[in-house]
Amino acid sequence: MGIGEDIKRDHDEFRRTLPKMEKTSEKDVDLRKELLPHFERILYAHHVAEEETLFPAMEKKDELKNMALDLTEEHRAMMILLDDLKVSGWDFKFWRNRLRPFREIIVVHWRKEEELIIPHISAYFSQAEIDELSMGFDAVRKREINAK
Repeated sequence: MGIGEDIKRDHDEFRRTLPKMEKTSEKDVDLRKELLPHFERILYAHHVAEEETLFPAMEKKDELKNMALDLTEEHRAMMILLDDLKVSGWDFKFWRNRLRPFREIIVVHWRKEEELIIPHISAYFSQAEIDELSMGFDAVRKREINAK
């Protein structure tokens, strides 16, 4: 699997889990306690993998540098919002409402990666570079998932 497929695979998992979290109520404490930590662990591993492999490679390309910096800041914003959600309490009445800004950021983020980067990755990187990025992404992602 290449880096584009790896990134999309994670995005698909996020797309499956996020609606489940959005449908919970303050009575679904156990479900929230199950879904959010899993979601956050995978998301964190995904972010670290991108930030240690793909984004530094993008920053070396003038036409991709700003995109890489924007994507990194979007990662930061997502994690701040999830941290806020965790400290709100599992039975917090507005828990689902606090997910809305997160969803807005992540949907834009997915579009950038899936429409602006992944389909055009071979225009910016050689196949050898793509293969190296893919191996690096996978290794970092696995390392981070196992570390949590």
